[in-house]
Amino acid sequence: MSDIFLKISLFFLLYSALNTETYGINVTEASLYEVSINGVNKPVKTYRQFDIPVHAVHTVLDARSACIKIKIKEKICSYQISPLSRELKGEVTGKELVFSVDKPEYLIIKINELAYLFLMIDNPLEDIRPNKEMHIRNVLDFGVDRTGRNLSTFLFQKAINETARKGEVLYIPEGVYVTGQLNLVKDAVIYLADGACIKASINADDFPDKALLYINHASNIKIIGYGTIDGSGYTGLRKNGGQGCHLIYIYECQNVEIDGPLLLDPCFWNVRAFKSKEVHLRNIKILNNRPYENWNNTDGIDFDSSIDCSVNNAILHCGDDNLVVKGLDSERVFNTENILFEKVVTLSNSAATKIGTETCVEYFKNIVFKNIDIVKCKRAMVINAYDSAYVKNIVFENINVEAFDYKGVEVPRIIDFEITDTSWRPCLGNCRIDGVKIRDIHIYPDVQKVCSQLLGKSEPYSIRGVSIENLRIGRHLVHRPEDMNLKINEYVFDCEIKP
Repeated sequence: MSDIFLKISLFFLLYSALNTETYGINVTEASLYEVSINGVNKPVKTYRQFDIPVHAVHTVLDARSACIKIKIKEKICSYQISPLSRELKGEVTGKELVFSVDKPEYLIIKINELAYLFLMIDNPLEDIRPNKEMHIRNVLDFGVDRTGRNLSTFLFQKAINETARKGEVLYIPEGVYVTGQLNLVKDAVIYLADGACIKASINADDFPDKALLYINHASNIKIIGYGTIDGSGYTGLRKNGGQGCHLIYIYECQNVEIDGPLLLDPCFWNVRAFKSKEVHLRNIKILNNRPYENWNNTDGIDFDSSIDCSVNNAILHCGDDNLVVKGLDSERVFNTENILFEKVVTLSNSAATKIGTETCVEYFKNIVFKNIDIVKCKRAMVINAYDSAYVKNIVFENINVEAFDYKGVEVPRIIDFEITDTSWRPCLGNCRIDGVKIRDIHIYPDVQKVCSQLLGKSEPYSIRGVSIENLRIGRHLVHRPEDMNLKINEYVFDCEIKP
């Protein structure tokens, strides 16, 4: 074990003695569920600020395997362990479900008609430690309040600036840190311990750039650790004028790493990288909701006019689209290219994987969605090209869809590629889509009420070169457009379906 991890562990033990009762703000451990892993009871956090409370367990797997026991207060009549692609089987005895995993997993459990249980199992912390040569400073040394009772923006910002200037790791121990906007400067490294929560103020005036964590024209930034970044959307900021406030906003930056944290309850998008390069997210957990009334837009991860970015190993429960690439740089200095989303579990009543709607840049290219498990969505694979970009070399690969959302007026779709000049926002519809590979797709449910569409606008602004290979609905391979209720208009060329 490295010296830095030993130091971080000692810091954690030293500063965890203080009982921070305010950590229970909108979070309780009274849940529908009781969970134990390898015989050890695990706290089930219940986030009650949402219209439908979110129940979640986060833990690390120190052993080679884990025996998981879940108890509820009623007899278990049905259960589902998602992703179904993992093929995990359980045993039910009365009110208890038991199953095992042999490696860290992000899972979503559905028992009877109860709310989902999110089970997030990670590798131990030492697997995401920062550079062992870096010196550690504790944020408490700067006088930052950890009780959740006082606003700590000024002192927290001072800690970020000083540790970044000195090349140090800023360690955030267990506690609640209520702040306004924090600006992460060049070379900042934040280690957010398990049990630590950076929580947004509920005063919109505290966020001049519409973000809790704002990274502006900076490079070499790291946010590491299994703590929580909480946007206070439902707990007050949204109703106090915080609409449009991102959780993390990365603007014209390079070399940004975010590894491990739980992202919770923003007013707007969770993570947006705009006009940036080399932004990489790993082991990310996002918990929001999207009510059918009082709708809110909390996209998961948006790479916008950005290059060489990735998401690897994540679970997203979002209030709008989950994994998104956009092009809002109307000056067309930046493009959106070389983007990878891989090994992600998603749950939403909107789009799971999406290019658009905003496509103002010159081109999108080399965008890959791979190894994606969609527990529920409205639309699975989406390209909404409504402006004037050239969209090319796109891959949707090894994607599993377990359920569609049928509520609302929008029709559920497996594939939704559309070039149009009519939308909810002003648009041109002068895009081109060329070269899309859709392969190894498994749609679990019946799709009698589910459609797909490929709709070009005109011959110049058309869809070309779409290849659909090994798409299964249930146990049946798709051979023809009608097998998947696929509508293709006259401005779609060279579309091929191969079993």
